[in-house]
Amino acid sequence: MSERLDPEDVRAIMERAFDVMLDAVHAHGGSVNQFLGDGIMALFGTIDDAHDHAVRALQTAVAIQNDLDPIHADVQRTHGIDFRVRAGVHTGPVTVGVIGRGLRNDYVSNGETTSMAARLVSLASGDQILVSPRTRELATGGFHVDAFRDIVADDGAVPLSTSALLWESCDRVDAEIGLLAEV
Repeated sequence: MSERLDPEDVRAIMERAFDVMLDAVHAHGGSVNQFLGDGIMALFGTIDDAHDHAVRALQTAVAIQNDLDPIHADVQRTHGIDFRVRAGVHTGPVTVGVIGRGLRNDYVSNGETTSMAARLVSLASGDQILVSPRTRELATGGFHVDAFRDIVADDGAVPLSTSALLWESCDRVDAEIGLLAEV
């Protein structure tokens, strides 16, 4: 999109998309801890003691996809471009803190959980939500998934069987989560 549109048009579209993403994250009890150029990193379970973090992160990913439909249609109609968002959801602990000092610092999360979420996003196609095995396990019964493919997070690591989220059912399960959504 950035290669085909005027930078001001891209900025306006992204502001609308970020508003939708922020609203969805906050509505499901998450917090956005980073803007990543054309995406966000959201964390669940950092503010409250609820144990349904995986469910809320997956609900957020679904809400983002659904709530961006008007922007999808508008961008297609106005610019003739497909505007799609992909997401990766992985469950596990993260380390958060300030990196840098003085006039230049950021509050960031890091660790295997955020790395795996980023890996899932990189493999997802437009409008796809990829889910790690741990997240799938913790949200069993709450969401219907389809096998995607095995991935390897690190050299020599055991392959993980990722899943593509298809739809949400009515059941709920508890978990911890990190969500990365990127346009």
